[in-house]
Amino acid sequence: MSAVEVEDPLSRLEIVRAAWCQVLELAELPDGDVTFFDAGGDSLRLVILVEQLSRRFGRPLRAADFLRRNTVPGHADVLGGV
Repeated sequence: MSAVEVEDPLSRLEIVRAAWCQVLELAELPDGDVTFFDAGGDSLRLVILVEQLSRRFGRPLRAADFLRRNTVPGHADVLGGV
């Protein structure tokens, strides 16, 4: 899979939602501003998510950044460099 660069914040949100669903093995995410851990994640799954997104975006990402901003919008912001 080639790296993607997504400038559009809504597209980043969709990419993060899809990645969460895949890593957490969910058909859809719960409504609201739920954290990765409240949605069923754990530290191992977070590492898997970060690795998956690192490959997808073609750049190294840090799990610590995803821990600090632990929601779908927060993760999308990390990917956007916010």
